[in-house]
Amino acid sequence: CLWWFASNRSVRPAIIVCPAYLKYQWQREAATHIQTPSEVLEGTKSPRSGMGGGPPLSIVNYEILHHWLPYLKSRKPQLVIIDEGQYICNPKARRTRSVRDLCRGVPHVIVATGTPLMNRPSELFSIANLIDPKEFPYFRPYADRYCQPRLTYWGWKFDGAEKLGHLRKRLLKSCMIRRRKSDVLKDLPPKERYV
Repeated sequence: CLWWFASNRSVRPAIIVCPAYLKYQWQREAATHIQTPSEVLEGTKSPRSGMGGGPPLSIVNYEILHHWLPYLKSRKPQLVIIDEGQYICNPKARRTRSVRDLCRGVPHVIVATGTPLMNRPSELFSIANLIDPKEFPYFRPYADRYCQPRLTYWGWKFDGAEKLGHLRKRLLKSCMIRRRKSDVLKDLPPKERYV
């Protein structure tokens, strides 16, 4: 993600949304690998606007994103990187709605996750819709095809799974890049063990 950001000057400013424990790691990686200054957003009080520039990279965590939306939107981001994308699998959660609001109108969105599918295909729809809304525009046709919908006394349930091979091909064709651990093992740092 950072390499692509560094090699494309047109995608500035950019915003990284990640879990709180990863904010400073992202800042270190940006400074070390692409020599790019960044700001880490903290707390719930944001400036009134993003006017007057600022660093090319802003880093915010999911829990406070809704407080920072006006500031981040006023910066007119060209790229949003969503780290640990499985955090936005529930379309009703505030963080999912905040991420969707942040990404609205942004030309480039990257969702990075090692676990895009936690339990069932219905959880993957929010991510797929965010990245490629033309290919995955509405939940119901997606759910009818891949989630084995069933009508219960309390309403429709989408907790099944079917045609997963077709879903995988469709994702790879439209918006997913899949890397296996063996493919990137040479790029990973050595394991550190602490007792």
